[in-house]
Amino acid sequence: MSVTGKVYGLPMLTTGSFIFYNKDLFDAAGVEYPPTDRDDTSWTYDAFVEKCGQLNNNTGDPETMSFGCNLGFWQYAWVWGQDLYPDSAYETGFADEAYLDSEAAINGFQARQDLVWELNYMPDPAQQDAMGGGDIFESGKVAMHLTGGWGWWNYAGIESEFNWGVAALPYGGPGRKCVVFTDPWVMSSKTDHPDEAWEFLKYLASPEAQREWMALTSAPPTRQSLAEDWYKQFPTMSPEEVKELHLGALKHGRESPNHLLVRFDQLNQVVGAALDPIFNNEAKAADVLPDANAELEEALKSIKAEYGR
Repeated sequence: MSVTGKVYGLPMLTTGSFIFYNKDLFDAAGVEYPPTDRDDTSWTYDAFVEKCGQLNNNTGDPETMSFGCNLGFWQYAWVWGQDLYPDSAYETGFADEAYLDSEAAINGFQARQDLVWELNYMPDPAQQDAMGGGDIFESGKVAMHLTGGWGWWNYAGIESEFNWGVAALPYGGPGRKCVVFTDPWVMSSKTDHPDEAWEFLKYLASPEAQREWMALTSAPPTRQSLAEDWYKQFPTMSPEEVKELHLGALKHGRESPNHLLVRFDQLNQVVGAALDPIFNNEAKAADVLPDANAELEEALKSIKAEYGR
């Protein structure tokens, strides 16, 4: 990781975003597993929704019900090929415009609302609470769960509960991307011990430490020499499938905006406030997002001015 041409950290892991799915629920319903190939354009959003319906068992009883899917975070517009920020924002950290009001973004967030409140293929907030809250995929009551690559290590210990697999994100529209998350070991520019910190960073990035980190956490290593060993760590997936998923995510992904945009927390508050009435079924996406986009652009310009950009 470099800033203004200076190295401040070394990557500890890089991963994408995926659909983690419950193989036992698929097998019980006789439904074919979703694909691992992100270039498979037959894996459309409509095909995803069709599988959700085949897998859905919304009985209303928390003890017996299960759902076709759960969309675990904010990436819906990306599936439709729409980033909320311009390409330049990922290079400079700043922007003047946003695309929360674009047709693709509106379609993506509306589709998420419809999954919950119209189709009932995804639990609403009250149902999530009834299922124990938290990461409901671990409850075994969700067939497909869209989330970040941390699922590789968060779910590594639940094979005794049910078998799980991993699939590519569905294809919602041209330019569809997944979010990539690169986490670094960072050295502060204000450290009183730069030489010692650098030596420690080099140790953490060494093949020996990376191998131990990979074995301990199940997180993907950043050293390519260890990649083939990491692909073999998941008994419910073949090494070839894991490799295709991991490399496909990097090929079709972009680094998460919360890693690159200045004051992303402030921007995310604006976006979150706009999405709450959509997620709670209080308003349609088309009725909320245009005004929210104007507010988001105002926040972007204010941040840019604050930093003299």
